[in-house]
Amino acid sequence: MSIKTKLQQISLRVLRTSIRPTDEYWMNLKPLARVHGEDKVCEAFEQWATANQNDPPKYPLSAFLRIADQLISDPPPPDNPDLQGLIQNMVDISEGSVFWDKLRSAQINRLISKFPATEVENAFVKFWESIRENKYYVQYASNTFIDVAPQFVALNSRTLLTQASALQSIGQRTGVTQ
Repeated sequence: MSIKTKLQQISLRVLRTSIRPTDEYWMNLKPLARVHGEDKVCEAFEQWATANQNDPPKYPLSAFLRIADQLISDPPPPDNPDLQGLIQNMVDISEGSVFWDKLRSAQINRLISKFPATEVENAFVKFWESIRENKYYVQYASNTFIDVAPQFVALNSRTLLTQASALQSIGQRTGVTQ
């Protein structure tokens, strides 16, 4: 059975959405299957589809291909004990407007394997403050945050370094040290 047929069957079974046989993204699937193997691609597609079955995308193949290489290449780190608390805090910060499915939770887990959970939470606070008034942005907040979180963490870190440097500079001029 071809990978095209397998993905169409998984899409129908899990997402209850068909992938058109003429979908222009099929040609992007071949290199992915060549690099990672058809079985891994099918397994990743099924995993992704299961995580998105409550809100299936209109075009499943193109949506999957946007994250497929990362999903296949970057195996998830072991669950961090801070993960559930961080996700609950982000739901609370957004007053229940942003939810995190399994796939997004795994992506948050990747983030906290690279950055401290407190920095990710602070980044989410800044992110939420910038989008909360826009219903369209709120609707896609979990997806968007995953994409921009490293930039928000870096921005927060730079801001803190700048503030610390300014305080140190003031301390040196006034003779007050911490």
